[in-house]
Amino acid sequence: MTEALQANRDYLAHVIAQYRVGKRDNLAYRIARRHAHNTDAELTTAISNMLVEPGRYRTNIEETFRFLCLNNAMLSYISALGAHRRRMDDEVNHQKMAQLHRDIHQSLNALTERLRRELPTEQPTQVASTGDKTLSANRQSSIPTRRTTKPYQSVMLNLMRWPITHR
Repeated sequence: MTEALQANRDYLAHVIAQYRVGKRDNLAYRIARRHAHNTDAELTTAISNMLVEPGRYRTNIEETFRFLCLNNAMLSYISALGAHRRRMDDEVNHQKMAQLHRDIHQSLNALTERLRRELPTEQPTQVASTGDKTLSANRQSSIPTRRTTKPYQSVMLNLMRWPITHR
């Protein structure tokens, strides 16, 4: 989850930079974009695999799906901004955009740190077929809660207020 947040944050930074200097499909931008999409796919796969486990090992399913939906929505917003990126000459809108980017960046960093504190340091890599209690304890603590998905909503609200004046 934290890797998906970091990848989205980095992709957004590359998009925002191009609103200042103009559209450039350089290697760093393309890598950041691909990494964001790959981590989103990995998150989707991990959640799908979690749902294959027996019901007693599944907790906070609603919050998990909310986190996944918000991550998908954020990546879609960033991609839409990326599709329309070009040099923004209007200084007032550029300042608004820069402030929103700082707010979003801070929110994503805070959410990433919160998840790092709440998630176990070692994630299991396989699904245990025997119902190992250690595995289930790690899985349960790695699922997002309402406390960890709520800050994501403020990030989304900031993205929706983005000042795109050219169409």
